[in-house]
Amino acid sequence: MIILDSLDKISDRKTPMVLTIGNFDGVHLGHQKLLKSLKTNPEQKTLVTTFDPHPVEYFDVNKTFRKLFSTADQNKQMQRLGIDYLVRLKFDQSIAAMSYEQFLVQYTRNLNIQRIVIGHDLKIGKDRGGDRFSIKTWCQNAGINFEVIEPLSVDSQIVSSTYIKQLVEENRFDMVPKFLGRPYSVNGLVIHGDKRGRLIGFPTANLTCHRSLYVPHFGVYQTRTRWKNSTFDSITNVGKTPTFKTDDLVKIETHIFDFNQEIYDEEITVEFIKFIRSERKFSGIDEIKSQIAQDIASLGRRPNP
Repeated sequence: MIILDSLDKISDRKTPMVLTIGNFDGVHLGHQKLLKSLKTNPEQKTLVTTFDPHPVEYFDVNKTFRKLFSTADQNKQMQRLGIDYLVRLKFDQSIAAMSYEQFLVQYTRNLNIQRIVIGHDLKIGKDRGGDRFSIKTWCQNAGINFEVIEPLSVDSQIVSSTYIKQLVEENRFDMVPKFLGRPYSVNGLVIHGDKRGRLIGFPTANLTCHRSLYVPHFGVYQTRTRWKNSTFDSITNVGKTPTFKTDDLVKIETHIFDFNQEIYDEEITVEFIKFIRSERKFSGIDEIKSQIAQDIASLGRRPNP
């Protein structure tokens, strides 16, 4: 898969292509249904366009769009689905001012776009003028095949990023894979922390959480940690460590059971299984140690020796 930040960087101007446009937050099963539909004609290369920042943030500077997963994870999911080109356009004044016709002409003027496939609720262009009906008419006039992918429902519930976030908000992690296609997780490189966990007998693998990422309620969770080709049971704290608060960063600290490797700067994925308790401020280290021991015992485990 080739990842670009501009249409001008696509050198392949003659090969037939199929285009889709969207944000694809989480690349859930509904998104996967659409993306797989792009692959029905092996003679057409697939071109996915998405935006950064999310248009919601551009139009309301006081609002932050919280993504289910990182950009790197989205890249990985797109590649897994066999996408040929992923174009991440910077959503700025020039794009915001374009009509949907002007936006689409950018593609058809420079590339051999033979088919456009969109989700049922896509709206693009100035004043959101490009919807499934207006884009269909435009494609008919331009001689381009057009297809709308209707929403995917699971157990009578439409699959959406908003609903998946609601499941996470309600700590219903067991339900997430039915809609997302995989467990809810946080992924990243292990960083050096303040070593406080090691000092109190509960060493942790620490991840930083970018402010644009959606995270569960601050608290303690039963988790599963994937490292390289291995999977380990674990327990994770999400929050701002109020007892030792030194900054305003959200931290994800995971104690991995039956594990004693040094994994700094290595990638791990922490999958969330069950909510244990909310984060709270403690009176001191002894109270923290006692509570962590109780949290671990609630899972039928013992801390690493």
